[in-house]
This record gives sequence, structure tokens and C-alpha cells, in this order.
Amino acid sequence: MSVDVEGAEFRVLSSIDFRRVWIRMIATETTDANVTALLRRKGFRDINVAFALGDHLWVNERHPHVHGEVARARSARVRV
Repeated sequence: MSVDVEGAEFRVLSSIDFRRVWIRMIATETTDANVTALLRRKGFRDINVAFALGDHLWVNERHPHVHGEVARARSARVRV
């Protein structure tokens, strides 16, 4: 899921009922302390993949294949 809402990321992400919706990955354009805290509480981790425009990629820690995907993304040094 990509969240590009011109600074309203926290408001949009806060409106999601993560108990009812399964999201494997989230890309955020703007990531402040509130977004970071919210996504961490919901089980997501910023995988520190570098995007040209500063976007952040978050993976759901509860996904069964997340660790392999993180390793592949880091080794590929993704640039978008």
C-alpha cells in the first residue's frame, strides 16, 4: 500500500483498523515521529530501503516471509 497524501499520513494511517485489514507493506512519503510510532505499534518495521525522494518502506513483521524479503530488498539496494 502506498500512502502519498501530502503530510496527512498519520491521519490516514490512524483511520485503518489493522485488526480487520491485512497489509503486507506500506510505503510512506512523509514519515514523522507520530507515523513511526503508529506503524511500530501496529507491527510494521521500516526496512531502511533508500528511495530517491525519501519515501520509507515498512513491512509487516507478522508476515511469514518478511525476513527473506527484507534481505532481498537490502541486497538489491532499491532506488526508485
